[in-house]
Amino acid sequence: MEKLYSFSQSVQGASHIERNIPCEDAALSFADAEGRYHIIAVADGHGDPACFRSERGSRFAVDAA
Repeated sequence: MEKLYSFSQSVQGASHIERNIPCEDAALSFADAEGRYHIIAVADGHGDPACFRSERGSRFAVDAA
């Protein structure tokens, strides 16, 4: 069987950089040592100034998953 690799990364987009808004998205991935299964968790932030804890909430969500 072909070996698979999983990874994740959240990056601050250009519009967020221009407006000085943090990246509110989060992602994590996991694969067992034998490569039998892969788990990926993704959480999208609100993107609204009224939701000023959105960045932390997304991280909590993927960490809990």
